[in-house]
Amino acid sequence: MFGAVTSSTEGQFELAVPAGAVTLHARADAYSQSDLNVQAPLRGVILVLTPASSIAGVVVTDGAREPIADAWVIASNSLDPTAPPRHVRTDESGRFRVTELSGGRYDVAASSARWRSPATPVQIGVGEAAEDVVLTVSRGTTLDGIVNIAGVPCAYGAVELGGPVRMTEPIRNGSVHFDGLWAGRYLAMIACSTAAAQSEDMTVTAGAEDQFLVDGEPVTRDWNLSKADTEDAAGTIQVVIDADGNDPMQFTASVLKDGSPHVTSGRRDGDRFVFEQLSLGRYDAFLEQSPESAVPVILTRDAPQREVHLRTPKAATISGQLLDASHNPVADAWVRAYHREYRLPELSAAGAPALTGPEGHFTIVGLVAGEYDIRADSALGQARLERVNGGSTRIELRLGSADALP
Repeated sequence: MFGAVTSSTEGQFELAVPAGAVTLHARADAYSQSDLNVQAPLRGVILVLTPASSIAGVVVTDGAREPIADAWVIASNSLDPTAPPRHVRTDESGRFRVTELSGGRYDVAASSARWRSPATPVQIGVGEAAEDVVLTVSRGTTLDGIVNIAGVPCAYGAVELGGPVRMTEPIRNGSVHFDGLWAGRYLAMIACSTAAAQSEDMTVTAGAEDQFLVDGEPVTRDWNLSKADTEDAAGTIQVVIDADGNDPMQFTASVLKDGSPHVTSGRRDGDRFVFEQLSLGRYDAFLEQSPESAVPVILTRDAPQREVHLRTPKAATISGQLLDASHNPVADAWVRAYHREYRLPELSAAGAPALTGPEGHFTIVGLVAGEYDIRADSALGQARLERVNGGSTRIELRLGSADALP
């Protein structure tokens, strides 16, 4: 943690942090928590707190229905993929309570070394509590892995598992650990910062006396990676933000390599972002606030350093009203904007979420010109409106129009 401050009576704050990627976390008694990833330096940040909601219940085994103590319960906001999940432990009677949540729809799941539950959807309104949620866990197993690069432990990396359980765990000092894996076939993707990535198919099976095996062996894995070609990690991209009358500090640039599921963050240097030590290949450089601004950039051995310019679009808001099926206004509902068909869920949310007022009115700020999907979530249900242009006013959202929401 870089530091902490208390907001003023007007809710304003100023925090001194190093330049670069920073996660802001805000909390207050009886209110939900709020987290926001930003690139410092930055002005005009908006963090929204609402009356706190909570989810409570119990974790039990399938069959015997015995409580599971000291299990992790994870609540993930299914309508806001940018919101970090919340974690709590069960007590000795298997009970749990997740507090300081914002209203919305959550996927709630439990896991421990030998147990795991499927995700259970839970809907809560602003300031409401969902009680007596039952999470039923099935038997699973742990997996311990050792990751070396030419005999030297991997210092920084991650292993991603795809299969009956999908999860990613960090590599720490050459070791990685997974809890609660169900039996089945998995694809493991092993990546280390100084090595060529490696993949492996493996099958987890349940043996006698609740013992699990991987490909017939005890549940451990040794992965030996090859050193990466250092020549392939020598590229640099500089993205210059042409503000066009806007404040460049309100925009963040990122790059995405072809075939990669994750964006690469750079360091801010005045009106530009610098991305260093990139492997050679094709990238898309774009503004996170305007994904359609993407510009292709190719790094080669003959041209390992490139500079591109991205023009900022005009700032915009979207406002309107949320109504129920009887045309009555719906208050205390979250309304969010999402970039249309954006391939990176962690960056699909746009602008600041808006809470509807007593007459169901809302205004989403922090948007730019472009098309968005607008989604509303309340204790009464959900609503969605597609292809809304930034700058639109008096749009109407109707509950019951969200049957296709994922």
